[in-house]
Amino acid sequence: MKKILNGILLLASASLLASCSVTSVEGGTKAATQKGGILGLVTQDDVKTEAEGAFKGANEVIIASFKVAFYESKKDRAKAGMGYGGASTAKSELKGVSDAVRQEITNAAYADFVKTLKASGYKIADRSELLNDKDFSGAKAYDFPYDDDGIKYYSPAALGNKAYFFLGESADFSGGFAFGNAGMSAANFAEKNGKAVISALYTIDFLNADGDGNSRWASTSTMQVGQGISVKPGSKIVMTTGHGGPFSPKTGNVSLGQPVYSTKEFGTIKNTSSDAYKAAETALNIASALLGGGTNQTRSFEVTANPSKYKAVAADVIKDTNKALVAKMAGLR
Repeated sequence: MKKILNGILLLASASLLASCSVTSVEGGTKAATQKGGILGLVTQDDVKTEAEGAFKGANEVIIASFKVAFYESKKDRAKAGMGYGGASTAKSELKGVSDAVRQEITNAAYADFVKTLKASGYKIADRSELLNDKDFSGAKAYDFPYDDDGIKYYSPAALGNKAYFFLGESADFSGGFAFGNAGMSAANFAEKNGKAVISALYTIDFLNADGDGNSRWASTSTMQVGQGISVKPGSKIVMTTGHGGPFSPKTGNVSLGQPVYSTKEFGTIKNTSSDAYKAAETALNIASALLGGGTNQTRSFEVTANPSKYKAVAADVIKDTNKALVAKMAGLR
């Protein structure tokens, strides 16, 4: 009986070795290519557009807000067999980047944004004209930096520590706030004054995750993570040239369909999961395997940044993002 039990335990343990796993890699890594369409087989465009007509003829703009959001922590997961075969989960946290560094990155990003707009032929009108307008004065402004569950938002010093969110600026931003308020108020201003209003939001990631097993038939899953700074897909510039609501043809946007990334190293990555946690997880997985269930593996990682390197790499990818989005916007003019 003891031999039989030992054999069962050996089989269960062996199944774990071929099961879910979470690992990290050294050095800089590439951000994943974004897919869409039926069965997720279509590669997304580098830059996507909505309501292109909103950009036509817009030569003078007012910048209502410019925001850079930074991931401080994140969770990436790959599921096997739609979750029935278990899951591989990486919980990651960024260390070594202060509020001051992120603010400096945001300030430089905004300065480059303005420079890029002007170089593309846009005239930038005084923002106070918008802020003092009665249609916009009631728009909801948020105190910055703004913290939202692992993501922290910054506004450039040139625009002050209060900023506005336009509806649909980022898929990452959620919550029961009236984000449409600022957008609709800006649309009314644009309609009345003949000046386009723009708002931008870029989201900066610090880690790339490559997961495998996200299919109905997969029996195992894997997750591999590595350092890598990128501006995430969905980062965008919104422009409104008149009223009609958030889905009006007079409110359009240009957004990243693919991440803008760098493979330059900016720090180190370390697995911080304790031996005690690993042992407890293994015991639970053996019990699950004996009962015919799936197994799971979760690992925690800490990415410790060199602040100077992080700042330099972030500046590079943001400049590339400004160039790509403004060029697309100007091309629709």
